[in-house]
Amino acid sequence: PISLLAISADATQAAAATGSTLKLLDLSGKDLGSWTLPANATAVCAMGRGVAAAATGKDIYACYPGQQPKLLTHRPSPVDALASVGDGNRLLCAAGNEVDLFAITATHPGIQFSFAVPARGRTLAIAASPDGRHAYLLHSAIGFCLYDLSDGRFLYQFAPPFSHYTTMLPGPDDHTVLLGGAGCALLDFSAPAVLARLQGPMGPPIAAAFTAPGEVLFIGAGGNARNEHFVRPALVPLDGDARAAVVAPQGPGSGIGAQFRSNAGKNNLVLYDLGTGQALRQIPISTPIAFEQHLTISSDGALVAFPTSAGVTIVDTHDGHLENIASPTTPVRAIGFSPDHRTLATTGPQAH
Repeated sequence: PISLLAISADATQAAAATGSTLKLLDLSGKDLGSWTLPANATAVCAMGRGVAAAATGKDIYACYPGQQPKLLTHRPSPVDALASVGDGNRLLCAAGNEVDLFAITATHPGIQFSFAVPARGRTLAIAASPDGRHAYLLHSAIGFCLYDLSDGRFLYQFAPPFSHYTTMLPGPDDHTVLLGGAGCALLDFSAPAVLARLQGPMGPPIAAAFTAPGEVLFIGAGGNARNEHFVRPALVPLDGDARAAVVAPQGPGSGIGAQFRSNAGKNNLVLYDLGTGQALRQIPISTPIAFEQHLTISSDGALVAFPTSAGVTIVDTHDGHLENIASPTTPVRAIGFSPDHRTLATTGPQAH
């Protein structure tokens, strides 16, 4: 089983580790390389350009196409997290109370500078802003911190409590970040301010996406959808229990969302407008649903698909039309649309 997975900042490649084996794939499924590390991987990073990085405890390796893993450095403490910076020529490493920035080019790999995290604890996540100027650090003891990546200078701290957040998604505008875990928080460090913090009646978040700079849609397992645009929150209650959800943003204040709900033992697929949070239509699903967490939506928001006991069901979001497609191998365990929305890939006992 895959133990670690990371996608490159440009969303073109994925690095996956199984024990001491590291593989790099492009998102069309092409195998870009495979490396055997000296020990089991404890952190991985897809750098882009066919390059991957991995940590095995205290050691960090750079993996270049057609070469053996190259030891980049040995850290005093076990590595907590790795992250690619900018165009993938630099690598952020968090280990203990120290963060290091490395050059990762094949000709001149090596450390550029280090800075200390002023607290004991563990780095839960680390990331870089899309423009490569800032480092975002989520730490168990001191919360969320912002650093300047030109010199490692500390810029700002959002104080705890942030210990229940474990993931971090940089926004598209270089000054917002979405934290996830046992709740969601949208931070703006140009203000600075916590724009939104969702917990309690929302239930654990099961889907979230940026719909525009500074705007994010949350869907909670408690059956609510919430659209946050800076300080303009709108909470839209949805009947029943939310069991799975996906979103396809189409720009500021627009897009399509889809959500499984159940009422009185009956399954329904609900389609709604991301900008208003209003339900567009509710579609009864009579076919038994298999692996409902693998509900998926095309990036243009036109089609929704999910596995069933007999194959796959595809729903046209414009008119609610359902089409059931039998699969040569069942059960279908996961599905995904191609970028051009014309092909649906499925996995089961065999991939198709």
